[in-house]
Amino acid sequence: YDEHTALLDSTTLEVKGILDGCLDNSPQFSWSPNSKSVLVFSGVNSAIWDVETLAVIFHLDTNGKYIYTADWSFDGKTIAVGTSGSLGLYDSICGKLCGSFDVDCQSGPLCVKWSNKSLLAAGYFCSNDHVVWDTANDVHHTMDVHAASSTCINVVEWTYWDNNPMLMT
Repeated sequence: YDEHTALLDSTTLEVKGILDGCLDNSPQFSWSPNSKSVLVFSGVNSAIWDVETLAVIFHLDTNGKYIYTADWSFDGKTIAVGTSGSLGLYDSICGKLCGSFDVDCQSGPLCVKWSNKSLLAAGYFCSNDHVVWDTANDVHHTMDVHAASSTCINVVEWTYWDNNPMLMT
């Protein structure tokens, strides 16, 4: 659909709703943990939609920065948004920026992923770095995990070993 995003039933592919005026070409999506809201973003544009009413709840203000990636926290209270040069934390109820971390990289994180605790990981395209942000204690750790190669980080995932979070790249 042109400037529309369709919500389809996964078994019948029947259109269950249309998010009208939903941005420009090739939007990306990040669903809330309860699947009642979805962040739809493309370029510098973004909107949080209520899936039941098909209405925009609010737009995220990224100060005109290009949005590369987003992920909801497990409790659904915070959305991590990777933009050009920064990683921002937004309140999912009102859209207010409640924390940010600037990086020395003009392109944004290629991927962000929450652990099931308060840890957030981001992989950066231009520097092959990972940032792990303990959001509960506002502590950042940056590590070059692919120093010997020229590969890009395009995915981060969390797993658990002896109940401790382990970052996989």
